[in-house]
Parts: sequence; C-alpha cells; structure tokens
Amino acid sequence: MYFVRGAPFYGKKGAYFIIYRMRKGPLPLVKLAVDAMGGDHAPREIVRGAVAALQARRDLELLLVGRREQVEEALAGLSYPARRLGLIHADEVI
Repeated sequence: MYFVRGAPFYGKKGAYFIIYRMRKGPLPLVKLAVDAMGGDHAPREIVRGAVAALQARRDLELLLVGRREQVEEALAGLSYPARRLGLIHADEVI
C-alpha cells in the first residue's frame, strides 16, 4: 500500500508527489498497457521509452499494443527483459 504525503512539487516535466511505502518487502508488479502506435515517430520512440522504463524499474511489466510487425521491428536490437514485455496486436491505428 502506498500513500501520498504533502503538496506536489514541480519540476520540468510537471507535478510530482512524494510517495511512501507503508509496508516492507518486494514491490508489487505494476502492469501497464502502452499504445505503441501513438505519438510522433511511433512506434520506434515509444518502444525505446518502454524498454528504458523496463530497464529502470524492476517492478514494471508492460504490454505494447500496436501493429505486431512494426513493434517487433522497433524492438530488434534492443536489450530488454522479455518476460516483462508483452505485445498485443492491433490492426487498426487511430
């Protein structure tokens, strides 16, 4: 369980809160789905950011949602923990 303490503080990328853990032990695994086809220079930049997040956070599992061929091409040559990165194929891109 987590709780937020105090008012937010502001940095270059927005507001942040100090988050405290209420119990000790391993962090729970956080699972997120990421639209790999959204944004500028997608999916290459989205995939690179997802891999960087996985390398930085051991408590994170990501599902990349997008066109399988393009996402796999963007993953080629990158080093990432494969057991914490999944891919969900989506034919349509909005």
